[in-house]
Amino acid sequence: MEYSKEQAYHNTLLLLRQYRAARWNLEMGMAQIRESSPMDFDLPLEEQLHVISDLGVSYYGKPLEQQADTLQLTWQMLQLIDRSVHMMRSRHPKGELYYQILYLNFLSEEGSLPTAMLLDTLKEHGFYMSNRSYFRHKKAAIDLLGSILWGYTTRDCLQLLQQYVERLQYE
Repeated sequence: MEYSKEQAYHNTLLLLRQYRAARWNLEMGMAQIRESSPMDFDLPLEEQLHVISDLGVSYYGKPLEQQADTLQLTWQMLQLIDRSVHMMRSRHPKGELYYQILYLNFLSEEGSLPTAMLLDTLKEHGFYMSNRSYFRHKKAAIDLLGSILWGYTTRDCLQLLQQYVERLQYE
């Protein structure tokens, strides 16, 4: 599905839908670098990316520096999402419920489950709810994560700020 720049701007749902693919691309990219490089990679992922980027070497005609820079940006984005999800989970009154919903839908390696199975899994974690409640909580979880990720720079706030600035210019 194609998204315009306006539709993708601060779109938390779109970001979450890309999470698994980004994680997979990061893992595959690192595996390719490991295969094509004679370097020893007994380092944490972040350090591996820094070493490759700093060396600026290339093997098999591929510049590893470029690939490492791209992978490092992906890793940083995933870390930002993970930290935001952790903050939501640990600090919000419904954080554990929202975490479970986001995890089961977007963050787990297994992929999203059908709604009935998802509700059963949530019951196993002590969260009993109807389909309607589930979808309401799912939207609330995505909105809350968006507010943590983007803060007060959501489209609505930016439009309000733009109107305020325009009003100041006319006064």
